[in-house]
Amino acid sequence: MLERWGIDAETLHKDAVENTMKNFPYVFSSLEEVLSGLVGQDQMPEIGEDAMPLYLISNEKRYHGAGIAFCDKRPLEELSKKYGDDDIYILPSSTHEVLCLPAEGVDPAWLEDMVRSVNEEHVATSEILSNNVYRYDAETKEITLANKVKLQDESEGKEETENEVCSAVAGTGR
Repeated sequence: MLERWGIDAETLHKDAVENTMKNFPYVFSSLEEVLSGLVGQDQMPEIGEDAMPLYLISNEKRYHGAGIAFCDKRPLEELSKKYGDDDIYILPSSTHEVLCLPAEGVDPAWLEDMVRSVNEEHVATSEILSNNVYRYDAETKEITLANKVKLQDESEGKEETENEVCSAVAGTGR
């Protein structure tokens, strides 16, 4: 089909990301903003100063917006700056959004257990994005598995390209 359109896979991916960002711009919201929107400002629980600075990344409609964090680095770059240029852990909440928090001082194994547990108990099977936790490196701007091992194809030991990672989280593979 690409031959018929006269483009290669890289061009198709680039155009798809650009169109997605144009038609479904990313948003990120703090945990406080998300809770306030769910329960109303008057019912908002007190969030202490020592609360984990958790942010949600999605698209404006918060519908199938999780892939934005993996297919376009701008939301992660912007959030990293908010965190003082720190690395970020990315928790796949569902196909609709991801949750992000600073990586410093947090055990990725604990986060993976939490993601797995939430997926099993609270997320519809069709909306599970992944049981893995990812790490965005603010310096290199790369996304790896939280255990700091590059995303690899297990059968060949080759690093996956960003396009393959983006496809995996967009639902065409896990």
